[in-house]
Amino acid sequence: MRIYSMVSLSLLLATCLLSNLTAQSDPIKWGKIDDDELAMTVYEPDTSASALVLCNFGDVQFNLTKGDIRYDFSQHKRIKILKRAGFDQGDVAIPVHSSEKIRGLQVQVFTPDGEKYSLKNSEIFEEKVSDNWSLMKFSASNLTEGAIMEYRYSKESEFFTQLPEWYFQEDIPTAWSEYRLAVPEWFDYIALTQGRNTDIHETNTHEQTMTVGSSGAGSGSGQTRAKIYTTRYAMKDVEGLKKEGFITTMDDYYSRVRLQLQGITWPNQAYKPFLSTWPELAKNIMENQLDEHINKNRSTKDLFEAISSRLEGVTDPDEKVRAVYNFLTNTMEWDGRYSKGALDKLDDCFERKTATSGELNLMFISLVKKLGIEVYPLMVSTRSHGRTIELYPIWDQFNHLMALVKYKGELKVVDVGNKNRPIGLSRMNAFNGRGWALIPEQPLWVTLPTPTRESVTVVKGTLSEEGVLEGSMQSRQKGFAAVDGRDEIADMMNSAPGNVSGSSDEDEGEEEQGSLRERYPDIELTDGQYSGLEDPEVPLGMIVNCRIPGVAIVNGDFIYFSPIILPAFNENPFKQEKRTYPVDVPYTISERYIIDVTIPEGYEIEESPEDIRMVLPNDDGTFEIVTKLISNKVNINCNLTINKIQFQPEEYPGLKKFIDLVMEKQGEQIVLHKVTK
Repeated sequence: MRIYSMVSLSLLLATCLLSNLTAQSDPIKWGKIDDDELAMTVYEPDTSASALVLCNFGDVQFNLTKGDIRYDFSQHKRIKILKRAGFDQGDVAIPVHSSEKIRGLQVQVFTPDGEKYSLKNSEIFEEKVSDNWSLMKFSASNLTEGAIMEYRYSKESEFFTQLPEWYFQEDIPTAWSEYRLAVPEWFDYIALTQGRNTDIHETNTHEQTMTVGSSGAGSGSGQTRAKIYTTRYAMKDVEGLKKEGFITTMDDYYSRVRLQLQGITWPNQAYKPFLSTWPELAKNIMENQLDEHINKNRSTKDLFEAISSRLEGVTDPDEKVRAVYNFLTNTMEWDGRYSKGALDKLDDCFERKTATSGELNLMFISLVKKLGIEVYPLMVSTRSHGRTIELYPIWDQFNHLMALVKYKGELKVVDVGNKNRPIGLSRMNAFNGRGWALIPEQPLWVTLPTPTRESVTVVKGTLSEEGVLEGSMQSRQKGFAAVDGRDEIADMMNSAPGNVSGSSDEDEGEEEQGSLRERYPDIELTDGQYSGLEDPEVPLGMIVNCRIPGVAIVNGDFIYFSPIILPAFNENPFKQEKRTYPVDVPYTISERYIIDVTIPEGYEIEESPEDIRMVLPNDDGTFEIVTKLISNKVNINCNLTINKIQFQPEEYPGLKKFIDLVMEKQGEQIVLHKVTK
């Protein structure tokens, strides 16, 4: 399924406070509530809906009179509350940049019995989330089942290169959503549409005398005649899109439209492009943002001095790369922020021992480049930030900088942040399909290598009459399974403060399995022997003695034993019967689990799991479980593979059924019955 449908149109931005001169009236009026909507108790197209967007109306008008280009964006949204679960729709947060102004924010609630409540200004507050961004927040009071809430506001902004993106769809159904833009003929916008086609997409044209400030058209202030293009997008009866497991971000799937300025043609002037080419963008970014950190010694003087002693006598380029990577992952800590460049001097970051994702990787690039090794910045958009558009050179779509380095004869991804991750494996949230490499003279898009999650686990033990399993556990893990394994071992061993351990750099990641300790809090693991614990480039091996209470339930003469002590999924991440957007798995999966158990003396096996083998179409996934019963021993061999990372909506029912059966079979018990003498 294609996610993006890209339509180019000449729109425009900029201009005096335009009044709506088209004949089209607004779809919603403040305080005018329809009796039928107030009386509604169920939304028939989706009877499970807890709330319904009755109407969401956005409007963009432009203003050039102040000597620069600004626009006014207004929004009026009305929501019907159908169930208590929909009360959270009354919690609203409006993002505001420090250069923007919110005006006329009003909120009111209409109850089914005809009462009206207006929110006081004192109930609206501002929450600062960064140096430049705040949230205007409020919680609508007096919400009840059947109530209707509406709010409206306008915002003045100078960010005319990108107009406010408009979402026609959200997690609850929408009866009507409309977005209008009135822009003069001088501005050329690209409309990037996503999701289903709009029900209405029309443009009306009229001429208008406009007042232009001194810096508007570049030729002094005054009045001029211009064509105004008023474009109207609308959708009706839009289904709610509920979030499920294994996605990038829901923003990749909601129906929406974004408008990016491509260029401006002022009266009597040549066309001025705002979107460059990918090579031009790369040159600009390197010269104006990254070069001073990568190629200027003053940015990493202290950093280079600190690592110099570790490089003495090292001549092999691969060993140099590893030395730099190990130094940074053991010295620096990620501060939890993503960046596509440096927010501070790299030596200052080194001094405080914390840095953003971009700063960590710029440190690596700078040091490796000084050693004469081929290395390039690699720009990506994280899974939680959304997919990239390769057709247009839009810088704002990136939010994370990694490195592409020559290592072991090929270019490999480097993403500094966790010492338990090897070179070649990015943090899970950074795997989003493709990245843009800033290679001089020929920047290009590269396909990121598909991560894996591989493990083989062998459990041998004896089950007691009390339902306790005692024995040994042996495992071998690769890919993300090894990263998680090292993190968990480090946590159990109480690693020293300051080490980057745990899953600190895997925010937004998919972790459906959980750990043994989470599943069995009273587990005892002793006499652990490990291989590859300190070297993330080799598989992680573990042999440990174990005592696991809680693997079986004792009920009279019966013992109900769950032999798959660590199933692939704690719960099925796919709960809906149908899914209209892709399943996006961040890695391929290969898990093999073998268990040999001696049952308690005096018991016999009354029931055991039946053998099964399932295969998804095109061999996209397999599951097999084989049980052997030999005297007082049980041997179970369980294999699960998922061989591709994206499943289309039409494949979802089969995938859901597959996971349902995996969980069902891995949850089956062995029933033991005490033999009566």
